[in-house]
Amino acid sequence: MRFRLTTAVLLTLLSHVVSVDADETLFSQVAMESVFEKDIETVKEVAVIEKDQRIGRITSTALLVRTLTAAGYDAKAKGNSAAFQLKHAGWSFPVTMTVDVDKDRIVCEMSLAKVDASQGLDKETLLQLLTAGDAANGAFFAYQSDTKRIQLRWSFDNRDITATDLKADLLKRANLADQNAKLWSTTEEKNDPGIARKTDSRQEKTWFSLVGTWSASLPSGEAFAIQISSNARFQLVHIKSGKSTVSKGKASRSGNKLTLAGDDKTTLNCTVSQSTAESFRLAVIDAKGNAAVTLDFKIAK
Repeated sequence: MRFRLTTAVLLTLLSHVVSVDADETLFSQVAMESVFEKDIETVKEVAVIEKDQRIGRITSTALLVRTLTAAGYDAKAKGNSAAFQLKHAGWSFPVTMTVDVDKDRIVCEMSLAKVDASQGLDKETLLQLLTAGDAANGAFFAYQSDTKRIQLRWSFDNRDITATDLKADLLKRANLADQNAKLWSTTEEKNDPGIARKTDSRQEKTWFSLVGTWSASLPSGEAFAIQISSNARFQLVHIKSGKSTVSKGKASRSGNKLTLAGDDKTTLNCTVSQSTAESFRLAVIDAKGNAAVTLDFKIAK
């Protein structure tokens, strides 16, 4: 399809810069899932799973990796597990997830720290860790004596899962790990790539990953959605009067600048600000360097 978000469209919006919240019923006229599924070639090439697509049962590591990708994570198969880095609150947590077919569960491990062999783990700290878990929701801290690793472990039911549900569960666990960092972070052996690492929180705040599906709307009734994949491909949807236009291309960023280069050679130069795990502000820049239109994107529910 042709890229319809052209200069002519932008000029109609130049009279005022609009910043609005995405609405839950944003795509009541045209279902978001059906819009993105129009790109049949992409679906065939990368076996895309929509983030709200309900999966009856995850039966393989490959399917688990695809579901994690839909949730916005750069997951890779590692043996019979899916492995990836979960960035949250200035931390980068190594996570592995495994399909337990017999128990019909997804088993998860978040590696937090490796205890320095010269220091060991004192009984008081161990007791605090064991009691700091979220027992009501099946999450607990564990110390593996043979590897001297402190982990956060949990599992969840492998039925009717969506990528959105999976992401919400992961962020809940990452928040639990962060809240109890004082118990495990001071015990760690440095320079181990298999444990949690503190990242530059300022950079993370500015550039939270844009991988995922986001939506925004204008008072006129026009709606926008953008889906950015982990391989830097994007699909941009513009909905007006119940009709949708889908464009695709390559997304690239440098600092706070985001460039959307369409496969039809049309390019949008944008800036991104106020990035969080749930939202970001996108300003489309015109030829004079001014913001032609500003949209507040929220992660699509």
